[in-house]
Parts: sequence; C-alpha cells; structure tokens
Amino acid sequence: MSRTKVLFLWHMHQPLYRIPELRKDGLKKLYRLPWVFLHGIREYYDMLRIVDEVPGVKVCFNIVPVLLEQIEDYSVGEAVRDVFVEMIEKDPDSLTERDRAFILRNFFALNYETQIKPYPRFRELYDRRGKPFDLESKVKRFSTKDFLDLQVLFLLANFSEVEKERDEFVSGLAQKGRDFSVEEKEELMARARSLISSVVPLLKKLQDEGKLEISTTPYYHPILPLLMDTDVARFSNPYRPLPAEKFSFPQDAYEQVKRALEFIESRFGRKPSGMWPAEGAVSEEAIKIMGEAGVKWIAADEGILERSLELGLRSEGFPAKELLRPYEFSGVRIFFRDRVLSDRIGFVYNRMSPEDAVRDFLEYLRSLSEAYVGEELYVPVVLDGENPWPYYPRGGLDFLRRLYSRLAESSFVDFSFFEEVEVEGESLSRVFPGSWIKQDFSTWIGSEEKNRAWGYLVKVRRELEGR
Repeated sequence: MSRTKVLFLWHMHQPLYRIPELRKDGLKKLYRLPWVFLHGIREYYDMLRIVDEVPGVKVCFNIVPVLLEQIEDYSVGEAVRDVFVEMIEKDPDSLTERDRAFILRNFFALNYETQIKPYPRFRELYDRRGKPFDLESKVKRFSTKDFLDLQVLFLLANFSEVEKERDEFVSGLAQKGRDFSVEEKEELMARARSLISSVVPLLKKLQDEGKLEISTTPYYHPILPLLMDTDVARFSNPYRPLPAEKFSFPQDAYEQVKRALEFIESRFGRKPSGMWPAEGAVSEEAIKIMGEAGVKWIAADEGILERSLELGLRSEGFPAKELLRPYEFSGVRIFFRDRVLSDRIGFVYNRMSPEDAVRDFLEYLRSLSEAYVGEELYVPVVLDGENPWPYYPRGGLDFLRRLYSRLAESSFVDFSFFEEVEVEGESLSRVFPGSWIKQDFSTWIGSEEKNRAWGYLVKVRRELEGR
C-alpha cells in the first residue's frame, strides 16, 4: 500500500465591507456587514485552535490580504463602526423602533438547525417573529428583556465553539440560555473582541511552529485572468457575448499579486511561496504573472486539468493517477484540487455523523493507496475555510478534530505542506483558462449587466491613467 500525502488548503476570504465615514469625532471605518467579525470570533479562531491542539497536523491557510486588513481593523477597534456590533452593544432600553426592526430582520439570519434550534429561548423568539415581513408591527410582540436576550443569543450563536467548551463564563451563558443581564452581554462582547484580536498572533505562532503554511490570493480577490484580458473568457465559453471594449491591464494584475505577497510577508515575516488565485481562476498569462512576482506554486480545480489535458480523469468518481500529482507551467508548480473530497467537506459531511464522515474520507484515501501501489500520491483538498461550518453541528468542531486526529494516526496517510513537495511536476504544454465554477468565467462576465459594468470599469481605469 502506498502512503498518500494529503494537502489541505483552507481559503480564508471576505470582500471589503468597509467604507470611510466622516463623523464629528473623526474619520471612522464603517462596516455595513458583520461577516469578518463574526467569522473571526468563530471559524477563523476555532480552526486555528484545532490545528494547535491536535499533534502532527499540517495545513495551509490561504489568507486574502483584504480580509486580514479588516481583521486588523477590528483588533484595533477604536476606529471601527460596525452596524451589527452596535446593535449588539446598544442598551436595550435605548433601542429605537428602527433598531428593533433591524434586530428582528438580521439576528435570525443564521442556520436554523445548527445555530438557532440548539438554544430553546432563541427558537422561541424565532417562532414568535415568524416570517421576516411587516417587522415594524411585530416589534410590539417583543419586550426590552426579549431584545436583550436576542442580543446575547445572536452573539453566542456566532461565538467560538472551542471557548464554549473551555471558558466557564461562556459555557455558563450558553447553559443559562435566557434572562441575561447587560453586564453579561458586555463581558461576552469583551471576550469576543479578545478572540478576534488573537487571530493574527495565532496564525504567526502556528506558522513559526511548523504546523501552518500561509499562502495568499491577489490583494483584493480579483479574477486575475480577466484583469489581464477580458477576451480570455471567449476561450472557455465562446457562446457568451463579451464587452464591446476589452479590459486589459496586466500591470494591475501584477500589482495585485505583488502587493499581496508583500503584505503577508510584512505580517508574518515570510514571503508566501504559494497562491490560490481568487475563485481558482487561471490562464496561461495569469500564471506567468504570478511566477514573475515570485509565486512558486498555485492551486486550481481538477476541471482545469481535465480541459488542459483533454482527458476524462474520473471513472465512477474514482480519480485517475493523473489527478494525484503536481504539474508545472512556466516555472510555477500547479496542484489540482480533488473535487470529490473537497466538496464532501463543503456540502455532504455536515449531514453525517463525525465518525461516519471521517470514515468515508479515510476510505477514499485508502482506496487510492491500494489502487496505485508504489506510486507517490498527492491529494489536494482545497475549499473555503469559513463557509462550511455554520452547516455543521458545533461549527464542525467534532468533525475537524476527529479528521485531523485520525489522519495523524493513519498508517497510509501523511500531512504535507504544498511548499515542501519536492517531486518534480510534469510539464503542461497548455493551461485551459477558467475558474473552479464550470471551468469558465461566466459568473463575472458575459451577461448584459456584467458586460456593461466592465465597460464602466474600462472608462474609469483610463480616466485614472489620464487617457
């Protein structure tokens, strides 16, 4: 039986939610959506803690610079306004009718099964609100005490599952479940702020201890091949109309890559060797740009390899050995994600018990080792790092702990960083341009509205350049 190397890449990303706001007390950074903060106090923090606590783990966190910027904003705190955080912190006695309607509209926008149903009081308030319509009249159904409980329960539902286990105050609030005090809410919020402030130091600690590889994405998460030349979309989908005037600013694409590498190096003391292009979007010219900026390896979707080789690479879901090795193009090593395993974590295992899910994962890897005896196998598991866990009981804590532990104990699987793979990659003569969504770019270009937006972007970009 061969030993199989499994390479995890968790893609940590959020768009820019921040806008400048001029106030009497100075210029603030206004956050209109709370996802950086909420993921920061749960998924980002918990995933690092799990890596820290399980011996033998090696994983890659792919950090988008614009996400890290926003985490740092919240860590500093005083320059940030977040409408959602303000609604949590506000004294329930001073909530206006508009504030109360906002809370009823937004504080139930969670996964019902895993984040609302486990809290009887939260479920009671959810049922009382009903459908999110005519909220201004429904406000009258809720007392000030109800809103205080809602503020705390919304924060608890988004709070670190690790801390709910180990912090007596947090676990005590979860067990209490209702009739919270303002002082308890304030203390919980103080602990939440402490959690998000610890994310960057934890990343650095785990990197320096050899448990974490940090890779990155072009700075603002752009679709790099389209920055290079929007006409590239014609190769992957020739039937969709493209903008009348193409957008082509390869210098901008290079700058996005260069700034990302510099930013991550400035925070963690090491220049990343690898990159997950936004949405797994690649083209030959984009890969060359990344290589010129110093990127040593990238990851892309297995569908890109299929189109590049013009081969079917799965039979009844089982991967051909061509999928289980790295490749090389223009001096850059390319790993192609195992779509089956990655998507099972993203969309399937949340409906299974942790034991059954981990058994399925290991059986898949065992079958590879038995099928390709004597081969050196590399299985990249690449997916969004924050999005799956709201659909798992306890935020995926039980699944991830069991998965990492069983892999670390396995006799036929090794963890590996992407940067430490030394096997020579097979050269690709061509790389099919596309993303991990349908192996094309139709999510971002090709409809009337999107093409019009590209036209506006060309105009603005040329005005900035002075021509």
